[in-house]
Amino acid sequence: MGENSSAIYVARGASYLFIQNMASTIILIIAFALIARLISQAEMGIFATLTLIVGICQLIANLGLPCAATKFISEYANRGSNVPYDASNPTRSQKNRHPTHPTIPRKATRTPNETH
Repeated sequence: MGENSSAIYVARGASYLFIQNMASTIILIIAFALIARLISQAEMGIFATLTLIVGICQLIANLGLPCAATKFISEYANRGSNVPYDASNPTRSQKNRHPTHPTIPRKATRTPNETH
C-alpha cells in the first residue's frame, strides 16, 4: 500500500508539472502573437532574437545542474551512514546522524589515550 500511494503521489506531481508546462506554453504563444501585432517587423526581429538568446542561456544553465545537485546533496546528506535512506521510516536511516541536526554526520570521538 505504501508503494501505491507513492506512485499516486509521483503521478499527481508529474501531471501538475505537465499541466503547468502546457499552460505556460499556450500563454507564451498567445503573448508572442499579440506582441507581433503591436510592434513593427524590425522590433519583432529584435524581440525574437532576444527571446532565442535567453532560451539558449536557460538551456545551458539548466544543463544537468538540477539532477547533479539532487545527487550530490543526497550523497552529502547520507555521508557517513552505512544504512541507505528509507523514505517510509526516516528515523531508521538517521542512526549515525548528529543528534540535533539530521544532515550533519557525527564526528568520531577519540579518547585521549588513543594514538593515531
